[in-house]
Amino acid sequence: MLYTLKIRLYPSSEQSEQLLHTMKQFNAACNAISKVAFDNKTFGKIKLQKLCYYRIREEFKLSAQMVVRAIGKVAESYSEKAKRDNQHYFKPHGAIVYDDRILTVKSIDTVSILTLDGRILVPMAVCEYHSSIINNALRVRGQADLGYIDGKFYLFLVADCPEEPENTHDGFLGVDLGIKKIATTSDGKYYSGAKVKNLRRRNFKLRQKLQSKGTKSAKRLLKNRHRKESRFAADVNHCISKKLVKVAKGIF
Repeated sequence: MLYTLKIRLYPSSEQSEQLLHTMKQFNAACNAISKVAFDNKTFGKIKLQKLCYYRIREEFKLSAQMVVRAIGKVAESYSEKAKRDNQHYFKPHGAIVYDDRILTVKSIDTVSILTLDGRILVPMAVCEYHSSIINNALRVRGQADLGYIDGKFYLFLVADCPEEPENTHDGFLGVDLGIKKIATTSDGKYYSGAKVKNLRRRNFKLRQKLQSKGTKSAKRLLKNRHRKESRFAADVNHCISKKLVKVAKGIF
C-alpha cells in the first residue's frame, strides 16, 4: 500500500531563494525540452534524452540527474496520445521531481536537497501520523516531488507500507453521498453538510464585500483566504470518511 506524505519544509530565507531559483531553472528547462519533444514529435524518455540532454545541461546549468528528471517529467506529461496535440508548458513554480541521487532524507526532521548552489540541509516538520507511517513502511521510495504552494515549500514523499489483512467478511455498509447530507449509511445514520454549506455562503458574501472595496488590505485578505474553503471541506470529508471506516470495522 502506497501513502503520499505531504511534509512541510522550513528553509531559511537564503535557502528559499536557492530553492526558488532552482525551481525556475528546472521548469524553464522543462519548457525547452517540451519544445524539442513537440517539434520533433518525439515523446519517449530515452529518445528525447538523446535529442537534448547535453544542450539542456549546458544552457540551464542543471546537474546531470536533474536534466534526466526534467526529461522524465516532460515525457510523462506527453505519455497519453490524446495530450500530444499541443505543446505543454510548465509554470515557473511547478514541482521539481527528485530522486535518491539528488535528495536524501537525513533524519526524521532534516532533508538534504540539491540546488544550483550545491546541496543544502533543510529542516522539515513530520507530524506524529506521518512519522508512524514512515517507521512502519517497508521503504520510502527514492522519488519525491518538491512543491511550492502559497509561499511554502512541501516535500511529497511516497511510503510503501505492508498491505492490511484482507477482509473476508461478506457483510457490507451502504453509503449514499449527497450535498445537504454528505453521507447517509444503510444503518440509518447521516453526516450533515451544513457546516460546509454555511461556510461557503459566508465566504461568498465576504468575497463580494472585499472585491467591491478593492483596497490593498481587502486584496491582501482575499489572498490570505485563498483555498481556505477547499481545505476546510477536504478536512470535513476526511473526518467523515474515517468515521465511516471505523463504523464498518466495528460492524464486521
